[in-house]
Amino acid sequence: MRKLKFVMLLALAIAFVSCSSDDDNGSNKYNKENLVGQYQLKSFDSKEIKIIEVEGFEIETKTTSEGDTFNLSYDFANNNEVTLNGNYRIEEVKKQGNNTSDSTYIVNYNEEVLSFMVNEDEKTLTIDGKEFKVQTFNSNGFKIRHTDVTIDGSGNSREYEENLRFSK
Repeated sequence: MRKLKFVMLLALAIAFVSCSSDDDNGSNKYNKENLVGQYQLKSFDSKEIKIIEVEGFEIETKTTSEGDTFNLSYDFANNNEVTLNGNYRIEEVKKQGNNTSDSTYIVNYNEEVLSFMVNEDEKTLTIDGKEFKVQTFNSNGFKIRHTDVTIDGSGNSREYEENLRFSK
């Protein structure tokens, strides 16, 4: 009898815990309707690796960029336009062999209007022709990632990755 009570209590506890609130009216589903609104850029980072061949030697250049001091809004509208307004700072480190150079610059946008497109099935967001994979999406914000690999006719290559995080 004790075992039966224990099993019943365990089943009841599992049923209670597994019943989460699914009544969010789809606000966590990635689609255009849920994306529309204003978001603040909270993080930005990128990495680029270029390899070129010069007289039989491969030269690799690695550039990493990280943003900070964010004051940039993205306002996604129903008409497939996103308006960028504000700025942020980039710290860039470029390394080639034993040589390293650092630079810092400000990225400014003044009511710049770009097009965007949502692909729900592929979970992608295309902004001004650049396709991003949506990593996470919920009612509080989202993360996106863009990657690109190219190799030209001479065998030179470029790998690029960019990550952005937004909050409402």
